[in-house]
Amino acid sequence: MLLYTGAAGPIIPRAANLLFAGLAQLRQHNPSAARRLRLHFIGTSYVEKGRGRPQLLPLAASHGVEDFVDEVPHRIGQLASLRVLDQADALLLLGSTDPSYSPSKTYAYWLSGKPILQVALRGSHLADLSAQMGGCHEVFFNDSASSIDTTTDEIAAALEQLTTGGGLPPTRPRNEPWFAEHCLAETLTRRQCALFDLCLTASSDRAAH
Repeated sequence: MLLYTGAAGPIIPRAANLLFAGLAQLRQHNPSAARRLRLHFIGTSYVEKGRGRPQLLPLAASHGVEDFVDEVPHRIGQLASLRVLDQADALLLLGSTDPSYSPSKTYAYWLSGKPILQVALRGSHLADLSAQMGGCHEVFFNDSASSIDTTTDEIAAALEQLTTGGGLPPTRPRNEPWFAEHCLAETLTRRQCALFDLCLTASSDRAAH
């Protein structure tokens, strides 16, 4: 099971279209491998249960691969999200055409230790983040449409590799020291407390004068 959790809709249409195009390509060239794949998208809108509309199934249908895709459009709780994440074989991390977009799910994905297939805008914040922390199988797309064919080939190859049972090796090894220094709550809390101490010290100095 390949899993994507969180909002989709207008945020990730380019990456999702490339993903489904890659899946369609794999289905054409290696249908037996494609049949072993199932893509689950959970919590793709911001509405409560019973009110959401599929965001990604129509895109999958436009590529003829909707039978490989399950979508739960309503939001689920954080604990439920972590439970389903634990059940997944691999995780999908889809970027946006907005270079500043950085999905918060990135950190939970990384901590899970699961294989991560990332499809991101080249030069974006998400691309820079994955380069620093490692642990993702990185596929990039450009602003121009000229990169679509190459990107689709790379996605199809990654999906096919996932069906072999051998996982999906990351483009760069996991950088545990960097992640601990920049992303863990303990480290970030320590920095925040140091900032508060600095502010209190400065305030006391001004009061003394």
